[in-house]
Amino acid sequence: MFDTDSTPPALSLTDRLARLFGPEADPHISLAPETRHAPTAEIVAGLLRGSGAEQRYELRREIDRGGMGAIYEVWDHDLRRPLAMKVALEGADTERADDRRVARFLEEAQITAQLDHPGVVPVHELGVTGEGRVFFTMRQVRGRDLREVFHCVQFGLDDWSVARVLSVLLRVCEAVAFAHSRGVIHRDLKPANVMVGEFGEVYVMDWGLARVLESEDRAPRTAPQGATVSTVRHDARAASADSPLVTQGGDVLGTPAYMAPEQARSDPLTPRADIYAIGAMLYELLGQAPPYFPSGRRTTPAEALHALRSGPPRQLDELRTGLAPELVAICAKAMAYDPKDRYPVVSSLASDLRAFLEQRVVTAYESGAWAEARQWVRRNRPLATALTAAVLALLVGFTVSATQYVRANDEALSAQASERNAREETAKVLRLSDSLRLADLEVEAERLWPATPERVPELLDWSRRARLLLDNLDRHRETLDALRSRASHNPDDSERVGRVDDVEVQWQLDMLVGLIEGLERLANPDPTRGALASVEERSRLVAELSRTTVDGPQAARRWEAARRELASSPLYAGLDLPPQFGLLPLGMDPRSGLAEFAHLASGEPPRRDADGNLQLGPECGLVLVLIPPGEARLGAQNTDPEAPRYDPSASQEESPVHEVRLDAYFISKYEMTRAQWERAVSREPRPASTDGDPPAGASLPPATALLPISQIGFADCVRTLGMLDLQLPTEAQWEHAARGGTDSIFWTGDSIQELEGAANVAAGFAPPRDRLGPSLVKHHSKVPLDATPGQVVIGTLRANGFGLHDTMGNVFEWCRDDYVGYETHPRPGDGLRLGGAIGSHPRRGGGYLLDAYFARSASRNPSPPGFVSDVLGVRPARSVR
Repeated sequence: MFDTDSTPPALSLTDRLARLFGPEADPHISLAPETRHAPTAEIVAGLLRGSGAEQRYELRREIDRGGMGAIYEVWDHDLRRPLAMKVALEGADTERADDRRVARFLEEAQITAQLDHPGVVPVHELGVTGEGRVFFTMRQVRGRDLREVFHCVQFGLDDWSVARVLSVLLRVCEAVAFAHSRGVIHRDLKPANVMVGEFGEVYVMDWGLARVLESEDRAPRTAPQGATVSTVRHDARAASADSPLVTQGGDVLGTPAYMAPEQARSDPLTPRADIYAIGAMLYELLGQAPPYFPSGRRTTPAEALHALRSGPPRQLDELRTGLAPELVAICAKAMAYDPKDRYPVVSSLASDLRAFLEQRVVTAYESGAWAEARQWVRRNRPLATALTAAVLALLVGFTVSATQYVRANDEALSAQASERNAREETAKVLRLSDSLRLADLEVEAERLWPATPERVPELLDWSRRARLLLDNLDRHRETLDALRSRASHNPDDSERVGRVDDVEVQWQLDMLVGLIEGLERLANPDPTRGALASVEERSRLVAELSRTTVDGPQAARRWEAARRELASSPLYAGLDLPPQFGLLPLGMDPRSGLAEFAHLASGEPPRRDADGNLQLGPECGLVLVLIPPGEARLGAQNTDPEAPRYDPSASQEESPVHEVRLDAYFISKYEMTRAQWERAVSREPRPASTDGDPPAGASLPPATALLPISQIGFADCVRTLGMLDLQLPTEAQWEHAARGGTDSIFWTGDSIQELEGAANVAAGFAPPRDRLGPSLVKHHSKVPLDATPGQVVIGTLRANGFGLHDTMGNVFEWCRDDYVGYETHPRPGDGLRLGGAIGSHPRRGGGYLLDAYFARSASRNPSPPGFVSDVLGVRPARSVR
């Protein structure tokens, strides 16, 4: 990007602005300090002479790339801070100032810079590189985009819930409302353009398609008079109908899933187009698929655009049951097909979202005094319950007292009856309160994974609250005995059948029985059955893992030796790896030279024999290989035999060949075994077995224990690995590790004869018939590989160059990404690709029932999340901390 070989004459800031915007431009900046001391004097001198991008910014890595520009991480030498720099793509340079892309790029910079709001990333500088490409710098945001957050909600990761995401959408509404007040509409709001920072910041990104509205189109002004956004491009076009939304060829710019119908028709836009887009994001959150991209089948953008122009998407309540009707109503109003039926301004949408979160009346759903009353009860459930009980107690007490007075005029009996009823009403309130607290604790316990040091305060607080709740168990048992005794003494004749007090007593009995059973289940001392024992076992596990993997003297010695080996290894280029909680160094693999680590939460560490080979047993846990950072080349192509990664059988889904920058990461040396899986799932409390089957985690025969786990769905993997502080690998991580440093069709070479002893696949090579050609048939001769198909014990077959076993065959392995085309830009660092609309995820590596075609390193196959098979398992991964 930066031309470091040539040193063009330095231009002042004024000259550079004049070149960009004309001779009238004036930066109105004066820097004239009284004294100058190095290095301050050097920085000031650089600013005064207009130091170029090459001198001020050091390029570090590419973060993302879009239709108009690429975003890089750069280091600002003047202010000593990391920044993000967006640079116009090749061809968009200042020599063609009327170029539409340049104009749109400049407009994005000017709009973003003038939207001074916490929800919009501030722009720091606009300039030109030595190569003549326009750039602007802005704060670098570290975090995840809303696509990843939706993924976390769907699979219960990182404590993300629907309510938490609604608070993010509320912040989006606030930022967009501010932009509307300044006369700007975004026109490309979507999950990929919403970033959630590491500390809860929410930013609306990518204002490249934003437009400055004419005055008659603007939202009602809430900002100070005159606080409007003005751009060179807007001032020049005045009231022209020209808009960057539509290209010269008539194509619509934007994203069909989140695009308002009027935007798809190229009609004039108002701020309600952005309201529709926010509603579409809410639709995806609730429906787990974007509008017009139904889960379970692949839909092209062109098909979605046609469907959008034809009518509204399917109703949310047709896609999923159990959704909050208020949220469904909010979504429907925001996404109304006719703009006039939508919320008039974004702040109205925000008000309804805020009302839902605060359990107040949502205007899109209902209104009126009864609605307000119902919501008050929901917001104040304990207080409402107590008040109701108190009123009932007063009424019952008054009635009983009056009746007793009339019958016997016995003050002592009346006082006793009143006292008894008061005790009963108090017990009712206690039972209702404890039932709610028990339900909350059970839900929380499921979320308190993985067992890591960061979780300990939450685990201890949960245990404290659970034990306080269990203190009431004996009282509830006494109340149950009293109610049963009272019921047994009541007359059992026809006159009492259907009496209100009988129904009430039976209801109280049922509630008490359920509450006591729940509390007894909570108190079960078996961690596989009782939530309290399970949570306290997690606290003990954290202490034990801290001692055995980080803090203990033996662990400290191992980590010191491992860090020395890594620092001196040319494969890791001086990587400084701090001790990793839960992992114990096993030393370098003698063949691959890569560092390997025992994952102690999944089992015992294996030992090495005299030759350095690992000795595996059913009791052994996972072994993780540390893959060095670097560029990973992915994919295959069937068009150019002279180009890299040529494979005549490559499918379209495997192209184009491309590179992804990967940080160092851990991936399992072997496929996860049945014994390891059973040990993991046994840690989660489950109801007692009623069919006589042994509980999860029971010992398996050695020959079975070391076979790879199979018959597990995507959600099972996400949940179980999450309990172990692990995750699925991305496709990029998987393919890079599976290739083991090779570029051939298989890591063993280009011929299936070379698979012998390294792959567990069925005989031959038979890709789909439409991919066969003379060169393919010649290239892949058929040879028998496995006459009796079946799983083999992990580690039986040869390892690849990174020391990984069974990456070809045995069982397919789930990957974390959505199944999308390679045109979807991968996330730098781990290569994650999200945004798939068909609800499928990749499985890689082939299986023992299928031939070698599916075991190619580049082979990709989609499966829906619920799909299970005897030839589908998992190879866990973990990021470096």
